[in-house]
Amino acid sequence: MSEWIKQLIESKRAYRAKLAALPVDEKIQLLEKLRQRTLAIRAAKHIG
Repeated sequence: MSEWIKQLIESKRAYRAKLAALPVDEKIQLLEKLRQRTLAIRAAKHIG
């Protein structure tokens, strides 16, 4: 496995651990932001 792939995998693991450690209310805020982005993307697809 290349060094680049190893770094990528470790970065993903670290990010997942960071997200897992967040309090529930912050996780909910992140989910709401993702939901809003998803709705905006859907709306843009229907316009174009």
